Amino acid sequence: MGLTALDVILYLTEGQGGRFAVDAVSSRLVYHASGREPSRIVPFGNTGLFTFARPFNAKEKDHATLEHKPVFLTRQAIDRLRESVGTPQQVAPIGMRRQLDYEHDIHPLVLLEMALIYYTTLLCEAFGAFLENKVRPGYEAFLAGGARHCNPEAATWMLVAPIEAAVNEAFTQIGAALRTGAAVEESAPRRQWDFRPLFERYVTVVFGGNSAGNSSAYGHSIDPQGNRFSWNRMIQPICHEQCSSPEAYRAALAEFMDRAGQGRRRQAPRAPRLSHRCPARADPGCWPGTRGGSPFQLLE
Repeated sequence: MGLTALDVILYLTEGQGGRFAVDAVSSRLVYHASGREPSRIVPFGNTGLFTFARPFNAKEKDHATLEHKPVFLTRQAIDRLRESVGTPQQVAPIGMRRQLDYEHDIHPLVLLEMALIYYTTLLCEAFGAFLENKVRPGYEAFLAGGARHCNPEAATWMLVAPIEAAVNEAFTQIGAALRTGAAVEESAPRRQWDFRPLFERYVTVVFGGNSAGNSSAYGHSIDPQGNRFSWNRMIQPICHEQCSSPEAYRAALAEFMDRAGQGRRRQAPRAPRLSHRCPARADPGCWPGTRGGSPFQLLE
């Protein structure tokens, strides 16, 4: 449970007149009900999933070299957005402050940063650098206020469209190589990126290095298009259509837990949880290296 859940539980217990006291005999903390509390408190999330514990972050072994350094979601970017689209407001005790709208101004940058991390992990660092360069013109326009008259979806697309186009091309070539079994050099024409390291990384992450495999031991899709970065699928891995009945929900939950378990059981000898940030599409441990670019730190 998170801090908000604890606040709600305290409101429903102590807030209704109950109290905690140390038992004189056992020295344990005991709750004494007031009688005004709910008869039962059931914590749950709107995703329909069990709450997750904080994941183990192996990158803490060496933050300097292992933790992700923000590329797009930076303090400098937030400052530029404040100047270009921020709304002046009086904020005590700071004074006048140009305030941003999270959904319209910040969330698109969060998604852009996450997409870059995801595809760099899935398709190699060199391809990630290529994506960064492709995004840069639209990113600069966004920071200059180019999306001020767009809705949040259009603002996000302004940033991620170059990534989606490049990834679509890469996935098309990967799919062709997987289907035909052709040599890597023969499966793709000359591009602005080198296909071999991209293909080798993809096969390692999805199939454990076996390009002839017809299933992923980690629960990934064997179709490259099924392994796209998806914010919606991450925050709601069980969609409403899968909750049409208790039986359907139970099956969807079991499938999700099995897929997530496959990712957590992954013990890649190179660096589990270090370079591979996408063991399962909705695994809360996918993004422990992005804390340096937390929008909540940037907006303090």
